Amino acid sequence: MEDKKKSPCHGIVVETRKDGKSTYELECHGNCDKGECDKRSEKDHHGTIIEWCGCEDGERSCNIYVSTDARGRQFIDCFTLGCKEGMECRLVALKREEREGLMRIEWTCACVMLPG
Repeated sequence: MEDKKKSPCHGIVVETRKDGKSTYELECHGNCDKGECDKRSEKDHHGTIIEWCGCEDGERSCNIYVSTDARGRQFIDCFTLGCKEGMECRLVALKREEREGLMRIEWTCACVMLPG
């Protein structure tokens, strides 16, 4: 039997920049101990929706999310939980491509060493 190392459930956000505007698309990757690695969302009393990739257990670790306010403005950031001491959860650009006036960037969040 092959022992496949499971990749934990995490999100990758594809940012597309064109004419000074950015759009964000969340993609879910990886595995959960129980259930599917899927898009999850929450809405606050201001109408802001936060979307992330997660498991059914609801546990959040260092992971990317997309926030969309009531006016449709979006930004991306990280849930900053689950990193070891001396490390911080930060946005990391995985890949950048520029083609025909279009910039495409794949973002994720990862635990990185704090300087010092």
